[in-house]
Amino acid sequence: MPGELRRVLGLRDLVLIVVGTTIGSGIFLVPGAVLRQSGSDLGVALLVWVVGSVLALLGALTFGELGAMLPDAGGSYVYVREAFGPLPAFLLGWTLFLAISTGSTATLAVAFANYLGELAPLGPVTRKLVGVAMIGAVAAVNIRGVRHAATVQNWSTAVKVGAILALAAASLALGGSDGFHRADTRVFATPGSLAALSAAGVALLGVLWAYEGWQNVTNSAGEARDPQRTFARGIVLGTAALVAIYLTANVGYVAALGASGVAASDRVAADAVRALFGPPAAKLVTLAILVSIFSAANGLALTGPRMYFAMARDWGVLSVPGGGAPPLRHARPRDRGERRVGGAARRHGDLRAVVHLRGVRELVVRRPRRGECVRAAAPAARRASAIPRARLSRDAGPLHPRGRGAGD
Repeated sequence: MPGELRRVLGLRDLVLIVVGTTIGSGIFLVPGAVLRQSGSDLGVALLVWVVGSVLALLGALTFGELGAMLPDAGGSYVYVREAFGPLPAFLLGWTLFLAISTGSTATLAVAFANYLGELAPLGPVTRKLVGVAMIGAVAAVNIRGVRHAATVQNWSTAVKVGAILALAAASLALGGSDGFHRADTRVFATPGSLAALSAAGVALLGVLWAYEGWQNVTNSAGEARDPQRTFARGIVLGTAALVAIYLTANVGYVAALGASGVAASDRVAADAVRALFGPPAAKLVTLAILVSIFSAANGLALTGPRMYFAMARDWGVLSVPGGGAPPLRHARPRDRGERRVGGAARRHGDLRAVVHLRGVRELVVRRPRRGECVRAAAPAARRASAIPRARLSRDAGPLHPRGRGAGD
């Protein structure tokens, strides 16, 4: 239908979008900082990772339920709009557009240029050009279409997850369990105190930063096939896969370097490869990080603009590519009423009425209470030449042209 997105994403696509958008450079860098902030206590550090993983899973369960209830493009924007009204949702969307999402993409571009500088010397201007080129490449991939961008996301995610798991397997095979039994390894040896709890809280911030990004897939709920079945499964399975990958990576780092070696490292993945295979092999980690950063940036481009698409339909702030209905504020009065009624019928699953605007003088659309019927008031007497109009409540949002909602 005009103004709607094609539902082309399956369960596998959703899972890999969750994993690929979340894994950037964090898991290659953060474990050392988490262990240091945990007082170099391996037991406390692993407990912090488990707590962060549980929080991520709880969030995924919550967003999975919301996505199944409201399977439309826009994600958090749609949830905030339905819960708190249009103004908070508008502010959220514009904040993401002006600062949060764009800032995340810019940060990934800078990180990509910095890591590429480890493989080849780059000057200050060249680094900036490389960052801009990476953003341009991501944009070109997504302009070609959702299916093409999802395929790139799937393959790039497979590469970086395979690199992380291969490193963990090599660390356990070559390092064995010696890293866990070294004399300087401390497991829950830190005395309980307010300072220790505060330090663990700071370490938890690093873990949550490593998990940041899994919620972006909610923006693509409007492109998921059979979203009531696949969306909740996709976000939960993807987050559960992240938990398994991150905990496995931490175990591999400790097996290769020991707890003290991890705590002393700012680039723990590169140091683990260097310890296992020698300095030349450490450049392989840089390649894996470059693929990981590109995948994360592609995931942001694949999901983020769907929120702006939802804003454009609601507010007429941006035009909808490919035609479709004109912005609501430019529509004729009758078309405006029809589109509002049709959209409310789509948005409220418990509204089961086909409403014809012709001859209806006043119509108020709202969510009915249990057992209540939705009725339209009878038209008042007027001249036959009068143009019928509809007056609707504010909570009826913009809808598909000609009022064809889910119940038509």
